[in-house]
Amino acid sequence: MKTFLAFICLCILLVSTKGNPYGSMNDLYDTNYEYEFGDFQSREEVLVTKTPKFLSQPLELVVNAGHTISLPCLVDQLEGFVLLWRKDERIISVGDQIVDKFESRIQLKKVKNGNTLVIGLADHSDEAEYVCSVSAYRKTEIRHNVRIRVEPVITTSPQEPLTLPEGSSATLSCQLLSGSPIPSLKWRKCDGKHLSHGELEISKDVIKFESVTRDDGGCYVCEADNGFAEEPVTSKAILIVEYPPSVHIQKTEDSTEVLTITCSVES
Repeated sequence: MKTFLAFICLCILLVSTKGNPYGSMNDLYDTNYEYEFGDFQSREEVLVTKTPKFLSQPLELVVNAGHTISLPCLVDQLEGFVLLWRKDERIISVGDQIVDKFESRIQLKKVKNGNTLVIGLADHSDEAEYVCSVSAYRKTEIRHNVRIRVEPVITTSPQEPLTLPEGSSATLSCQLLSGSPIPSLKWRKCDGKHLSHGELEISKDVIKFESVTRDDGGCYVCEADNGFAEEPVTSKAILIVEYPPSVHIQKTEDSTEVLTITCSVES
């Protein structure tokens, strides 16, 4: 009877005990447990699966629109675990399966101990944070940030040649219609000559002339560059300056009997 009462008391004690029965959650993963048998202790090795470690590094990618995005997710050992991909907070894939079957641009390339998320024909909607996580007790994930670079589209004004008399004011403008990231804009002369202020180029979207001279006339080109291609996107504007002709007379005395007179007209 005493033995039965002692058993009942022990059961009540176990049920009423509050909190974690282990010293900490780490005890769940302890590889060494001790068992007492009389006057000696026995140690038994317990196999516990370790949380995988990432071999891939976080990426900050800038990808041209229309190109392919490749995001690696490789760990040191994957056996017993599953990889999950998210775009921002939306799940893209679980294991080797793509969640959205209608999204044909997204694929998973499976490799040993991981995979690579591949997105074809990238567009602006693909710009996001991509997270690959491992189905482990401890939070284990890697984050890739993707920005989509869009080719600049620009237009210059006036689109037709601008004809003005010398001394007039003039404005040449370059307008950005699209492009991401926002490209830098600059003006230069088509023939590579210096501008009226002495520079070879001006990093502005507008060139203003308070009083044009004959030297200001010519072809001007606006360049937009955000790294999309090796060569910048360009658009041209033509400025024609009208001015009265100027006459220059030069004479040289070749000898006491010969006199050469040269008359040149610039217009």
